[in-house]
Amino acid sequence: MCTKVLAAKCLALSIIAPSVAAQDSNQGIKTLYNLLSIEALAFDIQSTDETEGSVRNELIVATGGTINRYSLDGTSAPLQSFTKDMIVSDVKVSPSGLIFSAGQKFDADKFRLEGGRIVGYRRAEDGSLLDFNVYGVPDTIVGQSSNGQVSISEQFTSVAFDGAAWAYFASPVDFDVLVWPDAYVDAELPDGTERPSISLKCSTSSQFSIAELSGSFVYLSSTTRGAQIEVGNLEQALDAAVDFRPRCITPSDDISNTGGIPGFEYVRHKVINVPNQDGTGSHKTQLLVLEPNAGTLLLYDFVELEDAVRIRKSGVPPINLKELAIGEDKQLRFNLLDATSDGSMIFVSGLSMEHVLRFSIADGNFREALPMRVHRPIKRLELRDDGEFAAVGVGESFHGGDVYLHVMTAQYMNNLFVLKKNVERPLAVIDKRDDNLKSIQRGLNKFGYDAGDVDGIAGLKTFLAIDSFLEGLVESGELEGSADKDPKQELKAEILTFFPTSLSQSQALAAN
Repeated sequence: MCTKVLAAKCLALSIIAPSVAAQDSNQGIKTLYNLLSIEALAFDIQSTDETEGSVRNELIVATGGTINRYSLDGTSAPLQSFTKDMIVSDVKVSPSGLIFSAGQKFDADKFRLEGGRIVGYRRAEDGSLLDFNVYGVPDTIVGQSSNGQVSISEQFTSVAFDGAAWAYFASPVDFDVLVWPDAYVDAELPDGTERPSISLKCSTSSQFSIAELSGSFVYLSSTTRGAQIEVGNLEQALDAAVDFRPRCITPSDDISNTGGIPGFEYVRHKVINVPNQDGTGSHKTQLLVLEPNAGTLLLYDFVELEDAVRIRKSGVPPINLKELAIGEDKQLRFNLLDATSDGSMIFVSGLSMEHVLRFSIADGNFREALPMRVHRPIKRLELRDDGEFAAVGVGESFHGGDVYLHVMTAQYMNNLFVLKKNVERPLAVIDKRDDNLKSIQRGLNKFGYDAGDVDGIAGLKTFLAIDSFLEGLVESGELEGSADKDPKQELKAEILTFFPTSLSQSQALAAN
C-alpha cells in the first residue's frame, strides 16, 4: 500500500498515463485517452466483409456529453466524436451493426435533465458513423404507442436485443419497455404508428437483458424495488392477447443465513453460455447473479416448461464475497463489473472500487483468483464478447479528476491477478519511462530474471521478475544480507526503494 509520503509516486507507477499515449503492443495494453468521465463502453467487432473475413475492431465510448469512436488497431485519438445533449447510461452494438445509446436528455444551458433520450448510429459506406434520433422528450413522437397515446419516459438505463430484429430500452421509472426496430428508421414516424411494447409486472427496471433458449427468447429485468429479477417469455410479453404472468425471483431467498436482508441495492446479472465438458462444443445457458445486499455471487439454470420459462439456483456453490473482501469493501456493496460470455472471467468490485475480485466458472464450480488492488477507483470495465480485450476506466476519485481509459488484452488483465493467496498487486500500467526502473530491469535481466525490455516501464514482466528475484532471496536466506559490495543486495535495495511493498508481497508468495 502507498503511504501519504509515497502516494504521488505510487499513483504514477500504478495507473497514471499521459493524455494520449500508446504503449508497446507486446505489453498487451495501451492507454487511449484521459477523460472527464466514462459513462458507458461497447466493443464493435462486427464483420465488415464476408468474403474476405475482415473484422471491425473498434471501441465506442460515451463520455462527458460526447460519443467517441476509437480503433483498437490504429491511432489512440478518436476516429470520430459526436457531441450529444444527453447523459448516457448504456451503449450497445446491435446484431445488425447499429449502435444505440440510451440515457437522459441534458440541457447544459439550464443545467437540468429533461427526460429520456435514445440516439442511434449507423454505418456509412466508408465505415464512419452517422447519427439518427430515436427518442427524445419533447422533440420526437417515436414514443407513440399503438393506441395513439404518447408514452413519455424520463430515463433509460438498459439496451438489449432479441436477435430477431428488435431493440429494447428499459427505464428505472417506467414499467413500459420501449421497443424499436433493429434497423435504421426515419425518426419522424406518423401519428398512431404501431409498435410492440412490453409492460413489466414486478417493478421498473435497473437492468434489462435477453437470453435465447432453444429458439425462444426470455427477458430478465433486475428490479428497482425488492432486489428481485423478473423472468418472462419474451414472445408472450409482446402478445397483448396472452394473459402473461412472469415470475419475480428474489435471489436472497436462495442464500442461506441471510436473516431477511433488506433489498436496498439492485441485483446485477449477466447471461452467460458455459461450455459443456463433453467435448462437443455445446454450451449451457445460465444466469450469473450478484446479490449485493447479501454479498453473494450465484449461478442460476434456466428451466423451460411447456408454457413458461423459470430460473432455478444451480448446483454450483455460491460465493460469499464478504469473506473475500478487503477493508471497507466488507460493507456489502458489491458490483458485477462484467463477465465474459463463457464465464471464464468474472470481475467484481467492492465499495471503494479499488479492489477487484476475479472468478471463473470451470469444471462446474466457481474458481477464485487473488484480489487485485488498484490505487484509483475503477469507474467502468467492459469485456469484449469473445474475451480477447478489456476496456478499463480508472478515475482519480468519485468527485472529480481525470479518468484514464486503458484497453488491454484480456489475458494481460487476467495475468494481473496472482493465483496465490494473501498478496496484493497494484495494476501496473504506466507510460512514464523511469531511469531508476531501467536500472532495476537491467539488474534483473543480468541475474536471469526476465524483466523484458529495459524500457523503464513497470509492466507485468517487471513485476513477475521482481517477485521471483525476492522470492529467491527469501528461500535462500539471503534476504537480510548487506548491500555493501553485493550486487544482489544492491539490486534488492533499489527495488525496495522504488517498490516499498514488494518485500511483503514476495514473503507472502514464498510462504504459499
